[in-house]
Amino acid sequence: MPDHGGDASDLEPVDALLGEERWQDALRALGPLRRARPKDPEVWRRQAAALRGGGDYSEATGAARLGGALDPESVAAHRMVVELDEEKDREARQRAEENRWAAELRRAALPEAVLEQEAERSGIPLEPVSRKERRRRKKEAKRAEKQRRRDAKGDGET
Repeated sequence: MPDHGGDASDLEPVDALLGEERWQDALRALGPLRRARPKDPEVWRRQAAALRGGGDYSEATGAARLGGALDPESVAAHRMVVELDEEKDREARQRAEENRWAAELRRAALPEAVLEQEAERSGIPLEPVSRKERRRRKKEAKRAEKQRRRDAKGDGET
């Protein structure tokens, strides 16, 4: 790998932060290194790793691609780009599935408590419900409960 004007020891604090999964701190530490060594693929590889750890797959892919372009013979750089593309795809599929699932729950006339419980469990936020709508739903739930009791009482008499 060609020398890009930096000392490998400059990257040791960044490597320590990455090892501790302190992604934002690593990004802050990389700022001056990126400005001082913009053509150093190792700086960009670490930038990609920090962005990836923080969940910013699009930016991480860009940094990894730049690192790969600066060192085209680096298998690790190209592997990271492929892995990031796969992670972006996986995350997009998961979000789409969560959105589909949330829409189905909302459509399914489930009691509000069940919807809130499932939303909390899955981390999918529910649309806010007005006070008027909550009252209407509560009345509807009471009516349904009364009907259920009447039906149960009627079944017990026969």
